[in-house]
Amino acid sequence: MKDIKLPKDISRYVRKKIIKRFLWLIVLSAAFAALNIYLWNEIENISIVTRVLLLVVSIILPFIISGVPVKMLDRSWRGEVISTEIKEETGVYMHGGQYATPYTKHVIILNVKKDNGKICKVRVAEYGSKNRLRGEEVPNEGNIQHHMKDYLEGDLVYHFYGIPHNFVVSREIHRPTNCVMCGCRHPKTDDKCFNCGYKLIKY
Repeated sequence: MKDIKLPKDISRYVRKKIIKRFLWLIVLSAAFAALNIYLWNEIENISIVTRVLLLVVSIILPFIISGVPVKMLDRSWRGEVISTEIKEETGVYMHGGQYATPYTKHVIILNVKKDNGKICKVRVAEYGSKNRLRGEEVPNEGNIQHHMKDYLEGDLVYHFYGIPHNFVVSREIHRPTNCVMCGCRHPKTDDKCFNCGYKLIKY
């Protein structure tokens, strides 16, 4: 997006993600090539059709598994919040992989109209007993309506390629901003995320 510049550490994260995909492609291609050579030399009764099929599969599979180039296409977009809604969900929280505790949570979902006119749903926050099970203190956790006020109609939402969370820009300058790497919310005066250490995007 031309009106937002990603911090250097986040740009490096995206570049590393792309490099990892290419490395996976190289490793998988080499592995499938070695497997083909072994099968062709060791198994004499393979028909021509089977040999061709193995060759085609060994060429295509590395691209599918590594996600090159499909998952590398830049699908960044921008949109405007047209409404917000709350969805109640249930789940199970695993304690160190030993025993599970069921919990309920409320998820805040933004209905966003993209610049191309399409409308999508964006999950931006969740609150519930899972936060307490993790030992997290969430202000006004039980009052989901309080957190609904964190997001307003007219706010801008940005989605950047390779980044876990969307970036929400409030139309009111005093409202908090969010970290696109871990999702934690911060006052706009903060420069770095207290949770993951990545720099915050400045709008």
